Amino acid sequence: MKRTLFFFFILFFMLSGVLLFGQTEDIDRLIDQGIKQERDGDINGAAETYKKVLEEDPGNVMVKVRLAKILSWKNEFEEALLLLEDVLLQNPEHLEAMFRKAQILSWKGEYKESITMYKRYLEFRNDNPDALLGIARVYFWSGKYDEAIKSYENALEMGADEAEVLLDLGKVYLALNDREKARETFQRVLEKDPENREAERFLKGIRLEKTYEASPVYTRINIYPDDSVGIAYWSEFVYHPENKWDLVFGFQHTKLRGMADTGIYFTGVYRGIKGLYLRGGLEVNPNPNFSQWLGIDTGINYTFGTILGAGLSFKADIYTSETLFTIIPELRKDFTDLTWVGLKYNFYIYNTGYNTGRVELILNLEYIENNDLFVKAVYGGDVETRDPARRVFDFASGISINLHENLETSLSYAWIETPYGRSSEISWSNYIRW
Repeated sequence: MKRTLFFFFILFFMLSGVLLFGQTEDIDRLIDQGIKQERDGDINGAAETYKKVLEEDPGNVMVKVRLAKILSWKNEFEEALLLLEDVLLQNPEHLEAMFRKAQILSWKGEYKESITMYKRYLEFRNDNPDALLGIARVYFWSGKYDEAIKSYENALEMGADEAEVLLDLGKVYLALNDREKARETFQRVLEKDPENREAERFLKGIRLEKTYEASPVYTRINIYPDDSVGIAYWSEFVYHPENKWDLVFGFQHTKLRGMADTGIYFTGVYRGIKGLYLRGGLEVNPNPNFSQWLGIDTGINYTFGTILGAGLSFKADIYTSETLFTIIPELRKDFTDLTWVGLKYNFYIYNTGYNTGRVELILNLEYIENNDLFVKAVYGGDVETRDPARRVFDFASGISINLHENLETSLSYAWIETPYGRSSEISWSNYIRW
């Protein structure tokens, strides 16, 4: 009897081993199949294969992490996080699970939690360039630019792809409005990767801001339907202290039908807050013949990331016997520094009770690197005739030529339909920057 029991025990043990070996062999085959599907880019097939493995072996940590990675590529973040949290519950120091969780949290926009997880991972592996690059990007996305720069530099030291890191660093410098460093960084990208189209695009869009600008001679000639000619001259100087202010000083002289006006103006623009522009200006014409003797100009503009810019301006032109108020809401979409489209409405109100409005559509296009042309169409009420039944249409076009990084000239032409006939306007200006 004892021999019989012993025999059955041995037989049961051998059969169990065979079955277990067969099951293990099947699981290993499925894992190999899933890895091959990953490499071949069949992420849906790999996900299904890994799920089959977990049906047979629910505690397989390696497969849980691989499946979480695959699911994150499919944007199935919640399911991926559940798998990773299960792994970390079993082993709180599982490094790949930490890394994948930090990565997925960053893709979900949960930056604070992602940074915490990356820091936890880096306590064990502070030499991993991928983790350093990952936390640098989260710092950048969350607006922590100084921390981002330090992490990108650490990633470079640890052997991260130099062109990839420098491309990201250039974007950080652009966000900080440090265009000089951004340009240098994108140029370094092209030294490492001459075919990098993204670096080329950013370089093309950067126009370095100088400390000073001047327009020594700005000339505008107006030819009216009665063949009279008006000529205006401007001279303007601009100072950009600390890249936070635009301070504009100008002189204007206008001649028409034997009369002349001379005025001076000053405008200050504060742009020390990213995306925000605050403007205030004053124009004085001490002895006017046909223009206002005092002009006041204020405005605010804000750019919502890279989506859209909106602004509101208020102007008051005080004449000898009356005052003209102008309210100007506007929208603008920038595509590069030189390519943009704008829509503006001018609402004119005289203190005597008359009011009218004009709508403007402006399109500015870059046709060669750092050279641009524009077209502008205007339709609306005529302020001068003060007749709501009469409308005026303007069409203008112009071109600028960048002769040098520090020298630019521009020419424009406009024709203006008025109740009296067609007027023409020719303008020429030049800009010097240093």
